[in-house]
Amino acid sequence: MEKQILSNTLSKVQVLIMAIASGVCVANVYYNQPILQDIASSFRVSEGEAGSISVLTQVGYGLGIFFLIPLGDKINKKKLILCLLGCLFCLWLCSDRRCIDGTSFW
Repeated sequence: MEKQILSNTLSKVQVLIMAIASGVCVANVYYNQPILQDIASSFRVSEGEAGSISVLTQVGYGLGIFFLIPLGDKINKKKLILCLLGCLFCLWLCSDRRCIDGTSFW
């Protein structure tokens, strides 16, 4: 019987997919900056208040990296991802969805 040797290297396609996913995740932090003036006028808030969106987004991203990434070393990654997705879904259910149609900002 021949033993099947498992390769521990990533294929070029896998590396490309991970690079694209990483780029989209990081770019997501900066998507709101060019349209902050439009956001401010749509929600009838000052540009300074709308500018806090960028700050809070970057702070949240940094805190997520600081606190969630190390959990991948301590907890099974599949369980961690499922738990985080479950928490995200619960937060979505609890969110004020009226802000989608523009009737409420807070």
